[in-house]
Amino acid sequence: MSTGPEYETIAGCGSNLGIFDPHTVAEMNFYCDAYGLDTISVGTGIAFVMECFEMGLINETHTGGLELRFGNRLACPGAVASNGGWRGLRANRRSGGPQNESAFCQRISGRMRLSCRTSEWNPRGLEFSEYMTKESLAQQGGYGLALKGPQHDEAWLIFLDMVHNYMPTLEQKAEALHWFPMFRTWFGLCGLCKLPWNDIVPEDNKDSAEPAKVMKHVQWYADYFSAITGNEAGPDDLIKMSEAFITFSGYLTCEWVLDAASRTKSPTALWGRLQRMNMNPAPSVTINS
Repeated sequence: MSTGPEYETIAGCGSNLGIFDPHTVAEMNFYCDAYGLDTISVGTGIAFVMECFEMGLINETHTGGLELRFGNRLACPGAVASNGGWRGLRANRRSGGPQNESAFCQRISGRMRLSCRTSEWNPRGLEFSEYMTKESLAQQGGYGLALKGPQHDEAWLIFLDMVHNYMPTLEQKAEALHWFPMFRTWFGLCGLCKLPWNDIVPEDNKDSAEPAKVMKHVQWYADYFSAITGNEAGPDDLIKMSEAFITFSGYLTCEWVLDAASRTKSPTALWGRLQRMNMNPAPSVTINS
Protein backbone atom coordinates (compact mmCIF):
# COMPACT_ATOMS: atom_id res chain seq x y z
CA MET A 1 0.00 0.00 0.00
CA SER A 2 1.44 3.34 -1.01
CA THR A 3 1.85 6.13 1.48
CA GLY A 4 1.03 9.69 0.57
CA PRO A 5 3.61 11.65 -1.45
CA GLU A 6 6.24 13.48 0.60
CA TYR A 7 7.57 16.91 -0.26
CA GLU A 8 10.27 15.86 -2.74
CA THR A 9 7.66 13.86 -4.66
CA ILE A 10 5.25 16.79 -4.67
CA ALA A 11 7.98 19.07 -6.03
CA GLY A 12 9.53 16.59 -8.50
CA CYS A 13 6.33 15.11 -9.90
CA GLY A 14 4.30 18.27 -9.38
CA SER A 15 5.60 21.80 -9.80
CA ASN A 16 8.78 20.57 -11.53
CA LEU A 17 6.55 19.30 -14.35
CA GLY A 18 4.15 22.25 -14.26
CA ILE A 19 1.51 20.08 -12.58
CA PHE A 20 -0.45 21.50 -9.64
CA ASP A 21 -3.21 18.91 -9.36
CA PRO A 22 -2.75 16.87 -6.14
CA HIS A 23 -4.61 13.86 -7.53
CA THR A 24 -2.20 13.57 -10.47
CA VAL A 25 0.81 13.78 -8.15
CA ALA A 26 -0.71 11.13 -5.89
CA GLU A 27 -1.31 8.85 -8.88
CA MET A 28 2.28 9.25 -10.09
CA ASN A 29 3.48 8.52 -6.55
CA PHE A 30 1.40 5.32 -6.52
CA TYR A 31 2.88 4.09 -9.80
CA CYS A 32 6.44 4.90 -8.66
CA ASP A 33 5.80 2.99 -5.45
CA ALA A 34 4.34 0.04 -7.35
CA TYR A 35 7.23 -0.16 -9.85
CA GLY A 36 10.00 0.59 -7.33
CA LEU A 37 10.94 3.87 -9.01
CA ASP A 38 12.48 6.82 -7.22
CA THR A 39 10.17 9.81 -7.45
CA ILE A 40 13.02 12.34 -7.63
CA SER A 41 14.60 10.45 -10.52
CA VAL A 42 11.25 10.11 -12.28
CA GLY A 43 10.32 13.77 -11.80
CA THR A 44 13.70 15.08 -12.92
CA GLY A 45 13.91 12.62 -15.83
CA ILE A 46 10.45 13.41 -17.17
CA ALA A 47 11.16 17.14 -16.85
CA PHE A 48 14.27 16.64 -19.00
CA VAL A 49 12.17 14.86 -21.62
CA MET A 50 9.56 17.63 -21.49
CA GLU A 51 12.27 20.21 -22.12
CA CYS A 52 13.43 18.26 -25.17
CA PHE A 53 9.83 17.87 -26.35
CA GLU A 54 9.08 21.58 -26.13
CA MET A 55 12.34 22.45 -27.89
CA GLY A 56 11.29 20.28 -30.82
CA LEU A 57 14.10 17.78 -30.32
CA ILE A 58 11.65 14.89 -29.93
CA ASN A 59 8.01 14.22 -30.68
CA GLU A 60 5.32 11.63 -29.96
CA THR A 61 7.24 8.96 -31.91
CA HIS A 62 9.95 9.12 -29.23
CA THR A 63 7.53 9.19 -26.28
CA GLY A 64 5.23 6.34 -27.23
CA GLY A 65 2.47 8.71 -28.36
CA LEU A 66 2.52 10.85 -25.21
CA GLU A 67 2.53 14.62 -25.57
CA LEU A 68 4.99 15.28 -22.79
CA ARG A 69 4.72 19.04 -22.40
CA PHE A 70 5.02 20.92 -19.14
CA GLY A 71 1.64 21.07 -17.46
CA ASN A 72 0.11 18.13 -19.33
CA ARG A 73 -1.09 16.30 -16.25
CA LEU A 74 -2.96 13.66 -18.26
CA ALA A 75 0.20 12.34 -19.94
CA CYS A 76 2.50 12.05 -16.91
CA PRO A 77 0.84 9.14 -15.04
CA GLY A 78 0.88 7.21 -18.32
CA ALA A 79 4.59 7.88 -18.70
CA VAL A 80 5.23 6.27 -15.31
CA ALA A 81 2.68 3.47 -15.63
CA SER A 82 4.16 2.33 -18.95
CA ASN A 83 7.63 2.29 -17.35
CA GLY A 84 8.47 5.47 -19.11
CA GLY A 85 6.36 5.69 -22.25
CA TRP A 86 9.46 7.43 -23.57
CA ARG A 87 11.24 4.58 -25.39
CA GLY A 88 14.74 5.48 -24.29
CA LEU A 89 13.64 5.33 -20.66
CA ARG A 90 11.63 2.14 -21.03
CA ALA A 91 14.52 0.30 -22.66
CA ASN A 92 16.81 1.12 -19.75
CA ARG A 93 14.37 1.49 -16.87
CA ARG A 94 16.50 -0.72 -14.60
CA SER A 95 19.72 1.15 -15.29
CA GLY A 96 19.13 4.53 -13.66
CA GLY A 97 19.31 8.16 -14.73
CA PRO A 98 22.77 8.43 -16.36
CA GLN A 99 22.29 5.32 -18.52
CA ASN A 100 18.78 6.42 -19.48
CA GLU A 101 20.01 9.86 -20.45
CA SER A 102 22.89 8.46 -22.48
CA ALA A 103 20.64 6.10 -24.42
CA PHE A 104 18.10 8.85 -24.97
CA CYS A 105 20.71 11.29 -26.29
CA GLN A 106 22.09 8.68 -28.67
CA ARG A 107 18.63 8.22 -30.15
CA ILE A 108 18.17 11.91 -30.95
CA SER A 109 21.82 12.93 -31.41
CA GLY A 110 21.26 13.87 -35.05
CA ARG A 111 18.90 16.65 -34.02
CA MET A 112 20.47 17.74 -30.76
CA ARG A 113 20.84 21.40 -29.89
CA LEU A 114 21.02 20.55 -26.21
CA SER A 115 24.02 19.31 -24.24
CA CYS A 116 23.42 15.90 -22.69
CA ARG A 117 26.41 15.48 -20.41
CA THR A 118 25.35 13.37 -17.46
CA SER A 119 27.11 15.70 -15.00
CA GLU A 120 24.56 18.41 -15.65
CA TRP A 121 21.62 16.90 -13.79
CA ASN A 122 22.81 13.68 -12.22
CA PRO A 123 26.34 14.00 -10.82
CA ARG A 124 27.55 10.71 -9.30
CA GLY A 125 24.61 8.96 -10.94
CA LEU A 126 21.98 10.65 -8.77
CA GLU A 127 19.50 13.16 -10.13
CA PHE A 128 19.29 16.58 -8.49
CA SER A 129 16.65 16.75 -5.80
CA GLU A 130 14.14 19.55 -5.85
CA TYR A 131 15.69 22.33 -3.78
CA MET A 132 16.36 25.60 -5.64
CA THR A 133 20.10 25.30 -5.13
CA LYS A 134 21.04 28.08 -7.55
CA GLU A 135 19.97 30.59 -4.90
CA SER A 136 22.73 29.43 -2.55
CA LEU A 137 26.35 29.03 -3.63
CA ALA A 138 27.02 26.84 -0.59
CA GLN A 139 24.14 24.49 -1.39
CA GLN A 140 24.97 24.36 -5.11
CA GLY A 141 28.55 23.41 -4.30
CA GLY A 142 27.33 20.91 -1.73
CA TYR A 143 25.21 19.15 -4.34
CA GLY A 144 28.21 18.79 -6.62
CA LEU A 145 30.61 17.67 -3.89
CA ALA A 146 28.44 15.57 -1.57
CA LEU A 147 29.80 12.04 -1.37
CA LYS A 148 26.62 10.34 -2.53
CA GLY A 149 25.56 12.88 -5.09
CA PRO A 150 23.22 15.91 -5.11
CA GLN A 151 21.26 14.98 -2.02
CA HIS A 152 20.60 17.61 0.58
CA ASP A 153 21.04 15.67 3.82
CA GLU A 154 24.83 15.60 3.46
CA ALA A 155 25.11 19.29 2.62
CA TRP A 156 22.14 20.94 4.26
CA LEU A 157 23.45 24.48 3.83
CA ILE A 158 20.86 26.46 1.92
CA PHE A 159 18.87 27.59 4.96
CA LEU A 160 21.98 28.32 6.98
CA ASP A 161 23.48 30.26 4.09
CA MET A 162 20.45 32.15 2.76
CA VAL A 163 18.36 32.77 5.87
CA HIS A 164 20.84 32.92 8.74
CA ASN A 165 23.83 34.11 6.70
CA TYR A 166 26.09 31.91 8.83
CA MET A 167 28.65 31.63 6.00
CA PRO A 168 29.01 35.15 4.58
CA THR A 169 32.47 34.72 3.04
CA LEU A 170 33.57 32.48 0.20
CA GLU A 171 36.17 30.89 2.49
CA GLN A 172 33.49 29.92 5.00
CA LYS A 173 31.31 28.43 2.26
CA ALA A 174 34.25 26.41 0.92
CA GLU A 175 35.13 25.09 4.38
CA ALA A 176 31.51 24.13 5.00
CA LEU A 177 31.48 22.08 1.79
CA HIS A 178 34.10 19.85 3.36
CA TRP A 179 33.03 19.87 7.00
CA PHE A 180 29.33 19.12 6.61
CA PRO A 181 29.68 16.00 4.43
CA MET A 182 32.40 14.72 6.74
CA PHE A 183 30.28 15.17 9.86
CA ARG A 184 27.24 13.59 8.19
CA THR A 185 29.43 10.66 7.21
CA TRP A 186 30.43 10.26 10.85
CA PHE A 187 26.78 9.79 11.86
CA GLY A 188 26.49 6.96 9.36
CA LEU A 189 29.72 5.33 10.54
CA CYS A 190 28.51 5.29 14.15
CA GLY A 191 24.86 4.47 13.43
CA LEU A 192 23.64 7.65 15.10
CA CYS A 193 20.74 9.93 14.23
CA LYS A 194 21.60 13.48 13.22
CA LEU A 195 18.35 15.05 14.46
CA PRO A 196 19.61 15.93 17.98
CA TRP A 197 22.53 17.74 16.33
CA ASN A 198 20.93 20.64 14.47
CA ASP A 199 17.16 20.26 14.45
CA ILE A 200 17.09 21.79 17.94
CA VAL A 201 19.91 24.17 18.81
CA PRO A 202 21.03 25.72 22.11
CA GLU A 203 19.61 29.14 22.86
CA ASP A 204 23.07 30.72 22.81
CA ASN A 205 24.14 29.00 19.57
CA LYS A 206 23.75 32.20 17.53
CA ASP A 207 26.45 33.82 19.65
CA SER A 208 29.01 31.07 19.10
CA ALA A 209 32.00 31.36 16.76
CA GLU A 210 30.58 28.81 14.27
CA PRO A 211 26.78 28.77 14.69
CA ALA A 212 26.19 26.74 11.51
CA LYS A 213 28.00 23.75 13.03
CA VAL A 214 26.20 23.87 16.43
CA MET A 215 29.53 23.13 18.09
CA LYS A 216 28.07 22.65 21.56
CA HIS A 217 26.16 19.64 20.27
CA VAL A 218 29.17 18.43 18.30
CA GLN A 219 31.11 18.42 21.57
CA TRP A 220 28.34 16.40 23.18
CA TYR A 221 28.64 13.82 20.39
CA ALA A 222 32.39 13.67 20.98
CA ASP A 223 31.78 13.16 24.72
CA TYR A 224 29.27 10.42 23.93
CA PHE A 225 31.74 8.66 21.63
CA SER A 226 34.45 8.89 24.30
CA ALA A 227 32.16 7.50 26.99
CA ILE A 228 30.95 4.56 24.88
CA THR A 229 34.28 3.54 23.37
CA GLY A 230 36.73 4.56 26.09
CA ASN A 231 38.74 6.48 23.47
CA GLU A 232 39.01 10.19 24.12
CA ALA A 233 37.83 12.20 21.14
CA GLY A 234 37.14 15.85 20.40
CA PRO A 235 35.16 17.52 17.60
CA ASP A 236 38.15 17.56 15.23
CA ASP A 237 38.69 13.83 15.82
CA LEU A 238 35.18 13.05 14.57
CA ILE A 239 35.97 14.75 11.26
CA LYS A 240 39.30 12.90 11.02
CA MET A 241 37.47 9.57 11.43
CA SER A 242 35.34 10.36 8.38
CA GLU A 243 38.33 11.57 6.41
CA ALA A 244 40.16 8.33 7.16
CA PHE A 245 37.13 6.30 6.10
CA ILE A 246 36.75 8.21 2.81
CA THR A 247 40.46 7.88 2.05
CA PHE A 248 40.42 4.15 2.82
CA SER A 249 37.28 3.66 0.70
CA GLY A 250 38.96 5.42 -2.20
CA TYR A 251 42.02 3.20 -1.80
CA LEU A 252 39.89 0.04 -1.83
CA THR A 253 38.04 1.29 -4.90
CA CYS A 254 41.30 1.94 -6.76
CA GLU A 255 42.56 -1.51 -5.76
CA TRP A 256 39.39 -3.09 -7.08
CA VAL A 257 39.54 -1.13 -10.33
CA LEU A 258 43.25 -1.87 -10.81
CA ASP A 259 42.63 -5.57 -10.23
CA ALA A 260 39.78 -5.57 -12.73
CA ALA A 261 41.90 -3.66 -15.25
CA SER A 262 44.80 -6.09 -14.91
CA ARG A 263 42.50 -9.02 -15.55
CA THR A 264 40.98 -7.45 -18.66
CA LYS A 265 44.44 -6.63 -20.07
CA SER A 266 42.98 -3.39 -21.40
CA PRO A 267 45.01 -0.17 -20.97
CA THR A 268 41.81 1.89 -21.05
CA ALA A 269 39.88 -0.21 -18.53
CA LEU A 270 41.08 1.70 -15.47
CA TRP A 271 40.30 5.11 -16.90
CA GLY A 272 36.95 3.97 -18.24
CA ARG A 273 35.85 2.50 -14.93
CA LEU A 274 36.93 5.56 -12.99
CA GLN A 275 34.97 7.78 -15.37
CA ARG A 276 31.85 5.66 -15.02
CA MET A 277 32.18 5.90 -11.25
CA ASN A 278 32.68 9.68 -11.38
CA MET A 279 36.12 9.33 -9.80
CA ASN A 280 38.11 10.97 -12.60
CA PRO A 281 41.67 11.48 -11.34
CA ALA A 282 43.34 14.81 -12.00
CA PRO A 283 45.66 14.79 -15.04
CA SER A 284 48.69 15.22 -12.79
CA VAL A 285 47.89 12.12 -10.72
CA THR A 286 49.64 8.86 -11.57
CA ILE A 287 48.36 5.56 -10.18
CA ASN A 288 50.96 2.82 -10.05
CA SER A 289 49.89 -0.79 -9.75
